[in-house]
Amino acid sequence: MMIIFISHSTKDEALAKMLSSFLESVDSNIEVFCTSQVGSIDAGRNFPHEITNKLNRCDVFIPLLSVNYYESRFSMIELGFSYSCLYNKYIEHQGNYIYPLTVSSIKKAEALAGTPLSNLQIYSINDAHDMRAYIESICNHKNIHCPSGLNKRINKFIADINQIIFEKFDILNNVKIFVCKSGEVPGEDGDYLSYESTDKCEYIVKFIGKPLNNSNTYPVFLSFVLKFLDKIDLYTLLSTNKNAKLSFNIDNTTNSLSKINIEIKYSNNNNILHRETIFLQTETTSVDIELSKIESKALKYVSEICFVITPSAYLNDKGVFKIKNFRISF
Repeated sequence: MMIIFISHSTKDEALAKMLSSFLESVDSNIEVFCTSQVGSIDAGRNFPHEITNKLNRCDVFIPLLSVNYYESRFSMIELGFSYSCLYNKYIEHQGNYIYPLTVSSIKKAEALAGTPLSNLQIYSINDAHDMRAYIESICNHKNIHCPSGLNKRINKFIADINQIIFEKFDILNNVKIFVCKSGEVPGEDGDYLSYESTDKCEYIVKFIGKPLNNSNTYPVFLSFVLKFLDKIDLYTLLSTNKNAKLSFNIDNTTNSLSKINIEIKYSNNNNILHRETIFLQTETTSVDIELSKIESKALKYVSEICFVITPSAYLNDKGVFKIKNFRISF
């Protein structure tokens, strides 16, 4: 019998339950302890004491490394305790007892960097190749035979996992905003374009084509930029749901613009992956950019989404527009 302990944030309960069920389906000799499962800890038992007992008995410890995990003090304590608890086993038997899994945006190379666990092999719960190697590694730990049809089951598992992850996907979770201009014109970027944000995920953008007394020409373009600090993976999201769309509303508040160009960029070089012109209504324009029409592996590394204004769009060379409800929809 192999006993597996899954450590997770309470916010990742659905993921932990699904992983637990999947692992137990691999072989009847696998038993998973997961605090999210009903009956894992009997009513009236001392919760920390019971978890300690489970850790001492487990053969494999799986931390489910997500943004939620790192933000949970209890999860981090659990990770540290598991390391100290299983360290002697690791040294004595020359085997690995901790099998970390990363979730979505957490990068494997950075997940445990700078910790005593940095030398461990880390796998991604969203990657079929990783999960195949992961299951094989765990099974080899106790000489458990991998079942037939494993690849098909892994693909189904990942599809279900991704559905849970992306249902709560917040595209603006780790974004930096800035404005810029292009062209040989006087002044700073902020003279031409400025913005303020509200609590309703709304950006109020103000532009002036010639803000200074010595301004004789317009900039080649003005751009309001959403920069994703860790890049966002829209390719995996698209593979989960082919109806995935980048959606938002643009309020042409002062009716000063006829159009805005949307640019989706990728990689560290911010190469343009997709450009689309949005012709604006006099009030609100609803925009849905279907990711299936862009379908490219470059969607895995989206670095910026830009709202670009050119002089040909001016109905008035100064004005205000609002970007609202920026999200992924299905």
